[in-house]
Amino acid sequence: MTHPDFLQSGNERTTRIETCQHLLSLAWSSSSEIQSVSEQQSMRGLFSDEIDALQQQSCSCEDWSQVRLVTPTATINESHAIGLSNVIQETRFADTAILVFVDEEEDSTENPTWIKKLPPGLHSNLLISNSIIDLRAKVYRNTSICNTYIGPFATIINCGTIDWSSNDHLGLMTITVGAERGGGRPITVHPEVDMPHVVQQMKASALHKTHPSGMIHMNIVDQHALVRDTPTLESIYLHPHASIQGATSISNAILLPHSKIASGSTVQNVMLQWNACIVEHSSVSDTLLMEEAQAGPHSLVVSTILGPDVHVSAGEVHASIVGPNTNAHHQSLLIGCLWPLGRGNVGYGANVGSNHTGRLPDQECTAGEGVFWGLSTVIKFPVDLSSAPYTLVAAGTTLPPQRVTMPFSLIVASGEGNDILPGWLLRSSPYTLARNEAKYATRRKAQRHLDYTGWKILRAETASLCWHARQALLSPASSVSIYSETEIPGLGANRLSERGRLAGVEAYTNCIQMFALRGLWQFIVDNGLQRNGTILLQSELASSIMPPELVNTSNVEWPPCPWETTVDDWTLQKFFLQTEFPLCDSSSEIEWLDSQLRALIQLEQDYAHRVHQSKRRDDQRGVQIVPGYEQFHDRAEDDTAVADVKANAILVEEAILRWLNGKNNGE
Repeated sequence: MTHPDFLQSGNERTTRIETCQHLLSLAWSSSSEIQSVSEQQSMRGLFSDEIDALQQQSCSCEDWSQVRLVTPTATINESHAIGLSNVIQETRFADTAILVFVDEEEDSTENPTWIKKLPPGLHSNLLISNSIIDLRAKVYRNTSICNTYIGPFATIINCGTIDWSSNDHLGLMTITVGAERGGGRPITVHPEVDMPHVVQQMKASALHKTHPSGMIHMNIVDQHALVRDTPTLESIYLHPHASIQGATSISNAILLPHSKIASGSTVQNVMLQWNACIVEHSSVSDTLLMEEAQAGPHSLVVSTILGPDVHVSAGEVHASIVGPNTNAHHQSLLIGCLWPLGRGNVGYGANVGSNHTGRLPDQECTAGEGVFWGLSTVIKFPVDLSSAPYTLVAAGTTLPPQRVTMPFSLIVASGEGNDILPGWLLRSSPYTLARNEAKYATRRKAQRHLDYTGWKILRAETASLCWHARQALLSPASSVSIYSETEIPGLGANRLSERGRLAGVEAYTNCIQMFALRGLWQFIVDNGLQRNGTILLQSELASSIMPPELVNTSNVEWPPCPWETTVDDWTLQKFFLQTEFPLCDSSSEIEWLDSQLRALIQLEQDYAHRVHQSKRRDDQRGVQIVPGYEQFHDRAEDDTAVADVKANAILVEEAILRWLNGKNNGE
């Protein structure tokens, strides 16, 4: 469900545009008569004493009849000469200028203290033309402000030229992702778009058309917005409390509330949602930054969609979709990468972008949720890891074109190519997953995207991918010492040893079984089932007898995103319960249930132990290598993620044992 702020934001922009259009039409229709603006306000030309008062303050205008004054209707016939002379000084007007004069103090503001101390009004501006200015704003020392609305309590100070380009179409933008040449996937966005709508277009065969909420050929700097120390601004829309501070050049930009462009950045054709920012000498063009996304410092971002809570700094991103909670904090390259579920990392020196075939840069890469591109990796396109979530491409690995469908894997360079270890994170580095689970929960600052960004790592989609991967590992086409894609589809251009195959089967099996048994226990808790009561699980389980067709890794297609899934966890868990733990005729239902719940206790304990051990290995290695390591690094025993997993295992064990002893209903 779309957050209500998305609709409200678009409506507010439409209302502001309609208000400006109304004021301009009134100003252009007459130069002197009193005209009604609204029930509370009216518009008229300046009285002669008001013109004299402004001229005494070193103000000038080629034609004072084109300067219009908007005041409360009750005072429209009164002279405001003294009030105007107090707030307008050393400013030249040209063409149409609409001055909104409201005699009231600012009641609340989030502006910095230095702004609060500035007197309101227009001071020392070389030129203001074709503009609407609320005189509660603070407009100081600007070279030229043209075709601009400045709202109450907004601040524009020390800027060069602010103007509108008639060629710009603010409010709608088409971003081409994937192949940079010889194709590409056009995504049409507006400022309030979310990732599900982006993905819908990405998967579609035709361009999805969207219509902007309203258009006007005029800059908007709305109330409490701040623009300062920027030489060139063209075609901008700043929602309340947005800011542009010390940028180099801005062209065609929409900033939603509390978003920011700052510190020597150069920006063209961008949309920033709430609290998004472009900072520290970054260059960004043809890009949408969703809520809480950040580009900078020193970023180069072109033709890209950055999802909520994405941070990109020091590197380059081109023609990509980067999903929620993805980080590229170091000097790296990301080109033509379709990564809608994000949650990954791009290591220093990673080159995810060999999209040039010697003819055209016409190739692309698809990445699954949580993929980690290691230090100095080289990824040669085309590559598809969309069905291999949480795969880690180890440092220094060169990945040739391939498609991998083994989730939670490690791909590492070896002497004879690359080796793949299916399910390696599940078996050998579960601390990574436990920490990520906690990290995603605590770092989700994008409040307006919370309804679809909070999915769990282990859920129906990922468990189904593990099931398909295990099926492939269990039945290779032939028995050899080293397997390839020929024997086991889904390995990509990588090698797999027999030992690695067996380890992968074990890792996926433990994952599938823990997922299934967690569902069983949750079903008991949710339904308040008593051990000494009537359980009748057999009929419940019989309702799901088909294999998990949630994903189909044998076809080259996108796996479903969490918000697209029609199969819930329990449906898949019931299938796994039947296939992993068949209920034998010789066993009663209650005996079967007791056995499976005790198996869940063991699996949770084993998982907690492996999480602890995978972190503890780092501790042991560090102590052997770095002097004073213990004094300056948290031990596994003190790690929050380790403690949370251990605490959960204890809680599950205690609750199940109480249930098995018939003491309560498992809550």
